[in-house]
Amino acid sequence: MFLGEEKGKRINVERAQELVATGAPTIGTACPFCQSMFRDALGALAEAPPKLLDIAQIVAAGLPEEPPKTHRDIPRAMV
Repeated sequence: MFLGEEKGKRINVERAQELVATGAPTIGTACPFCQSMFRDALGALAEAPPKLLDIAQIVAAGLPEEPPKTHRDIPRAMV
């Protein structure tokens, strides 16, 4: 059985406030439960909340649009 908070602020609200206070435009998480909790809290806290993305979405945004044709086309930094 899962017990909720009995006193004080909800933990997701407290963590979301800490994230908003950093001023970061994007928040990344790899945990689906955390993403759900942050989404609920951020929507209630900020008029224009930071973008909430899964780590895979952040990585995918950094990949080239087209895959390299040969191994020689791969930048050295990615090898």
